[in-house]
Amino acid sequence: MKWIVDVVFLLLFMLLAFFGIGPVLFSDGTLDERIVTGFFVIMTASLLCVLYYSFSKNFFK
Repeated sequence: MKWIVDVVFLLLFMLLAFFGIGPVLFSDGTLDERIVTGFFVIMTASLLCVLYYSFSKNFFK
C-alpha cells in the first residue's frame, strides 16, 4: 500500500514540475506574472510535501 502512495505523490510532483515550473521559466509575460506563478508553484509543492509527510507518518506507522 505504501508504494501506491509513493507513486501517486511522485506523479503529482512530476506534474507540478512540468506544468508549474515550465511556465515560470519559459513564460513570455512580465516579471510580475512569473513571480506570482512561481509563488503558487512553491506553495503547491510545500502543500504536497506536508501532505506526503502526513500520509506516510499517520497511515504507515
